Amino acid sequence: MKNIWHAYPKLSLLLFGLVSLSLLSGCAADDPDAGTANAPSLPMKGVVSASHVAGARVFFDVDGDYRWQYYEPFSRSGTAGTFSQPGQCSGSNPAHCLKVTRLQTESPDALLRAYGGRDRITGEPFHGMLSRKITTTGVTQVLSPITTLLTYMDAYEQNRLRENEGRHLGDDPNYLSTSDLYLDYFDFDSTLDGDKRVHLIKRSLQFHKTADVIDALLQDLYNIDHLAEGSNDPISVTGPVYAAIAEVMMEPRFDGEISPQKTINDIIERANELVQELINVSDLADVDTAFNPQVLDLWQFIGDLYDGDETEQTTLESYLRAVEIVTTVLREKPLLNIVNDITADVLNPKGTGHLDPAVLGPAADLRGIIDYLIAKSSNDWHESELEDYLTRQSISDKLAKIDRKIELSSGEEAQLAYDDGTLKLQYGDESLQAEIHEINDYTAQVSIEIAPGVREWITIKSTKDDYEVISR
Repeated sequence: MKNIWHAYPKLSLLLFGLVSLSLLSGCAADDPDAGTANAPSLPMKGVVSASHVAGARVFFDVDGDYRWQYYEPFSRSGTAGTFSQPGQCSGSNPAHCLKVTRLQTESPDALLRAYGGRDRITGEPFHGMLSRKITTTGVTQVLSPITTLLTYMDAYEQNRLRENEGRHLGDDPNYLSTSDLYLDYFDFDSTLDGDKRVHLIKRSLQFHKTADVIDALLQDLYNIDHLAEGSNDPISVTGPVYAAIAEVMMEPRFDGEISPQKTINDIIERANELVQELINVSDLADVDTAFNPQVLDLWQFIGDLYDGDETEQTTLESYLRAVEIVTTVLREKPLLNIVNDITADVLNPKGTGHLDPAVLGPAADLRGIIDYLIAKSSNDWHESELEDYLTRQSISDKLAKIDRKIELSSGEEAQLAYDDGTLKLQYGDESLQAEIHEINDYTAQVSIEIAPGVREWITIKSTKDDYEVISR
């Protein structure tokens, strides 16, 4: 039998952390009152919504340092983006149950955070980090871009934000309530008014996609890598970017609508300063001048998509896929300087480009479109070629064909194969059965318990011509 400790050299440390965590907060116990006598742990239920994010790492950041420490409670969101909901805390080792102690919730710096995972609508990786303050226990804690922004505002500033956003929907500054800002506006079964839902979706995408691309650029410029051996780097610098957005929005000259280039420039400049301070380096990063105008193009593209009268779920989700394409291109290739070309010639919000954003249905191969746009000159983008990426086979059609060598998080190679109706991971003498969780009709997350309490997470995506296995 394969020596699991040799295959996963850091596993002993991780298991020590898990044991320590259960001793500190009782997170592994079935009984909600289990744990130490003075620190009973209770499930904290919530949803990661930006839209709904499956497989996100949700953790309770007790000291507010943007890092997960072994003593901090953690879990993963399920395929619907939820955690600790009814049924998710049953069993001996629930994967989607977050339990915290009352003492932990009362820590002045504590924040609930989420990062990683896959967006259910797009099937693409979720980038950045979401946060929220714990205001009330016993209710569903929604982590969204708006709750993240609110963590960097005091009560007066939060009220100003609410009133400003209310005025964008009409003349009444009280049209939006405080509770509206904490809702899951991607829950299309809720009773939230359609105009409020669309506006909050628009704002959340503008906030988070702006933070996302700035985060990616600054992580690259400062060589931030929290996975490096011995690293004390933050998991993400989205937080400082949100803090910069909040600061600029609360300036007296700001009227609630980010549109001037100077405002975007101010956000990027302030985010740069906050990240420099966070990681404690002497020199500010040098941001290329081609980047800032593209961030404004992205912000305005989102606004143009969601400023109409459209409230239908299918169309709003198609728009989100268009936003993901533009955001990913800017995140990965900021120096190509093609965001304006994409939003004008390919995904024009008026539907006059090569692809109407409204035609990007669930079957669209977004990654294929992204790679196509990056690989070709804008003069070589053709409607007929782009339309080839609008359909693909469902993931259920692909699962039975899977037989691929992959690299595990340990760095070791293994074989993932469908055998006799079951998806299995084979490495050395070990053959482990995989649990399949379909995020949508074209993307699945696979979890494999490689040791008690330790899971390997793998994503399988259908593509235009084949399938993709993402294991790290």
